[in-house]
Amino acid sequence: MPRYFKPWEQGLPKLRDQLARLDDIKYLSKAQKESLRTRMSEQGLVADERNALILWGGSRRLLAMFDPATLRIRAILNPD
Repeated sequence: MPRYFKPWEQGLPKLRDQLARLDDIKYLSKAQKESLRTRMSEQGLVADERNALILWGGSRRLLAMFDPATLRIRAILNPD
């Protein structure tokens, strides 16, 4: 395996540093944040924890929600 790629466990501290609260993500509109907050609560996810990471590909955005204890992805939500 090329040296660029590292085992998942080695990257977890850096991933944890990148996680943000929903309200702290600047790339989403207020309406998108409210919609996401509603859907997150329906799925039992907490919006006030540092457990979210914005995924951006071209003009499309997704919000990945992580379990803060294990850093496993719990949900991927479309903000629109």
